Amino acid sequence: MAEPTGYDVRTASDEVLAQREHLVERICAELVRAGLPAYRYPPDSFSPPAPRSR
Repeated sequence: MAEPTGYDVRTASDEVLAQREHLVERICAELVRAGLPAYRYPPDSFSPPAPRSR
């Protein structure tokens, strides 16, 4: 694990973050394949995006 940064918050290494991104993409793809809605919030967002109009 990387060295702590401000407020003793630890950050993951670039390798761990890349693995996480790959896993999230696979999970979303499988959910969509199963007919379930799947989407991701932007990583720097704390709330869901506004709904898209149809």
